[in-house]
Amino acid sequence: MPTKKKILKKVTSTVTKKTITTNKALSKSSKEDLTKILGVTESIARILNNYKIQTYQDLGGCTIKNIMMMLDEKKMLDKAKYYTTWGRQARLAKVGDWEGLKKFKGELKS
Repeated sequence: MPTKKKILKKVTSTVTKKTITTNKALSKSSKEDLTKILGVTESIARILNNYKIQTYQDLGGCTIKNIMMMLDEKKMLDKAKYYTTWGRQARLAKVGDWEGLKKFKGELKS
């Protein structure tokens, strides 16, 4: 018959494995669709993801200089549009102000 210590060890191990699996799933799902930001194409989103910019909060925290350096290093700076506004757009998206983001994107396009 298993001792109380062995049972506790097995339960702790099982809980730890489930927690690790859940945390991995959460980190994968925490990646946000950066292409909702005007000017961020699929290829630019991949570049940003490679630099660990995966959420609106990450992008909103980037300086224009950092964005320019990342894009320039990948020879995409000349293809990027509106990158000077990505931070503001990302901050609107982060708080879920989709109407504000839509309005701001409309102003940029006009």
